[in-house]
Amino acid sequence: MLASGTDSEIFVAVGDNASREKVAARLRDSGLKLRSLIDPRAYTESDTVVGEGSLLMAGCYLGVGVAVGAGTLVFPGVSITHHNKVGHFNFFAPNASVGGFTIIGDRCKVGMNAVVMPYGELPSDSVVAPGTVFGERKTSGR
Repeated sequence: MLASGTDSEIFVAVGDNASREKVAARLRDSGLKLRSLIDPRAYTESDTVVGEGSLLMAGCYLGVGVAVGAGTLVFPGVSITHHNKVGHFNFFAPNASVGGFTIIGDRCKVGMNAVVMPYGELPSDSVVAPGTVFGERKTSGR
C-alpha cells in the first residue's frame, strides 16, 4: 500500500460497481488520488468530461456534451452519443449504446448490445440486460 500524501495515482480494477465505489472511497479517504485510464483509441469530443478513476477502452465514443462520473468503465464499441449525464461507478459492456439527452444514475450496468433510448432517465442501480432496449421512443424533450 502506498503512503498517503504521495503523488501516486491508483486505478481501481474491481468489476462490481458498488464494490468499486467502496474501494475508491477508502482510497480517497486515505489521501490517494484515483487515476483515469483512457486508451488513445477511445474517441471523446473536446468538451467531454470524464470523472476520476474511470476507464475508457479503445473504440468507445463519448460525444458532444457528455459528462461521465467517477469510476465508470466504458468498454470497446460503446457509444454514449451526445448531451448525456452519466453518474458515478457505472459499467457499459461492449457495444452498448446510449441515445442523446439521457440521464444515467449511479452504479448502473448496461449490457452488451443494449440500447438506452434518447431523452430518458436510467435510475441508479439499474441493470439493462444484454441485447435489450430501455426506455420509450421519444423524438424530443423530457
